[in-house]
Formats: sequence, C-alpha cells, structure tokens
Amino acid sequence: MLKPADEKSEARSCALQGAWGVIPAHLNELSPDEARGTFPGLVYQLGNLLASANATIQAGIAVDFGDNYGLALALVAGSVAVIIAVLTSLGVEAKVVAFGDGRRLPVPPSLSHLQARRCSTTD
Repeated sequence: MLKPADEKSEARSCALQGAWGVIPAHLNELSPDEARGTFPGLVYQLGNLLASANATIQAGIAVDFGDNYGLALALVAGSVAVIIAVLTSLGVEAKVVAFGDGRRLPVPPSLSHLQARRCSTTD
C-alpha cells in the first residue's frame, strides 16, 4: 500500500507525463523520414540545454520580486506553456498520412469531417 506522500508523488508524475510526455512524440511526427531516428532526441536534448538556465532565470526573477520563488516558478512555467501552445497552434498537422512514403491513406468514415492535407517537406 502506498503512503500518502507516495500517492501524491504518483499523481504528480502522471500529471506531468500527461502534460509534457506528448512533446517527444510530436517531435517524432514532425521529423523528416530520413532523420526520424535522431531528430526527436537531438531536438529534445537541445531543449534540455536551453532549460539548464532555468534555475538561474527563476532565481533572478525571485530576487526581483522580493524572494518570491513561487511567483518566479509560476511565471516561468506559465510562459513556457504559452510559448508551446502558440508554437503548436502555428504548426501544420498532416492527417491521414502514411509515414515513410508521404502517400495519403484512405480517410475512414469516422474522420471524413476532417480536412486532410497533403503531407510533404515543403508544406
């Protein structure tokens, strides 16, 4: 049986994985066929490199707001969430496309309401 602290930890892990775990899968879908094996990992690790400055950024914000680290964390996390939402909304989603050859698959009747687009590296 899990202790209450363990249950909270499990709930937090599930929430974080549900919120951020989809990003590597999305990177895999965006990557060209020729680089699908290395592109997602490389981009993800470059993101980790950029995020390595996070502690310093948060400490600087907290000092500016009277050592309020809660506000600093909220500002940084909120900013990142907004940036990801904007970048995701600007991207093009290729629906009903077979990976590997760029050919279109037949649209199932349940998805016929979707406007499928042609998938290519020039979109």
